[in-house]
Amino acid sequence: MTMTYEAWRVSFQDAEQAARAAYEAAAKHAAERDALAAWAEEAHRELSACQSVTHQLAHHGEMCWDYSRDAKAVLNRKPEISLAQRDARVAAEALREAADYADRMANGYRAHIAAAELRRKADEIREGAAA
Repeated sequence: MTMTYEAWRVSFQDAEQAARAAYEAAAKHAAERDALAAWAEEAHRELSACQSVTHQLAHHGEMCWDYSRDAKAVLNRKPEISLAQRDARVAAEALREAADYADRMANGYRAHIAAAELRRKADEIREGAAA
């Protein structure tokens, strides 16, 4: 089946709209991530100050050592994944979604090859994020 120019143009516009929506979602998530990172940094600073006070109070016998130790344990926790790993996972998911969309809209061998290449790239990014 041959695609007409009008059908091709409509599918191109749909792909462009999908790409624009994916980009806007990524920008929104980046802003949310930055706000969350700033909040986490401030919370870490506050907890560090509280841990210092509880340590001093426990040292003088005015408080149980458990509070200071618990706060220290929280301060020493590391996130399960880094922001870079999470960003790579989100990017890989977006690429995979774009590939799925391109595959659905594809009319011809080249479009299917392009979709397969997007999937391969998404898998490569995801594997790099897991490492």
